[in-house]
Amino acid sequence: YASYGIHDRAYDYLAAGLVLQPTHAGLHAAVARLWRDWGRHERALRHAHLAVRYAPDSAAAQTVLGSVLWAIDARDDATRAFARAFALEPAAPWARHNWCAAIAARGGRRPFAC
Repeated sequence: YASYGIHDRAYDYLAAGLVLQPTHAGLHAAVARLWRDWGRHERALRHAHLAVRYAPDSAAAQTVLGSVLWAIDARDDATRAFARAFALEPAAPWARHNWCAAIAARGGRRPFAC
């Protein structure tokens, strides 16, 4: 539903899923993306942190956290989250792209991996 712009219905389904599985990192990450896209960054940040708590070794969870942190201008923390995602899953092109883009946007020296 979210991809079709029906965010309220998407949230309803995700919230129902969290009632059944409150420690499901993927659900928290999806809710975080939804709140981020709605501009409700404080709620997005809460769910992004929960996604990382429940799946600390998930590159996807770290990426969601990074994207929410970036949206609230916490650029140093966002870059660290993107770096952790890349370290966890270096073969994932999206992990490398986000980390390298964050470094470039901050005017940093691009690492060899970029």
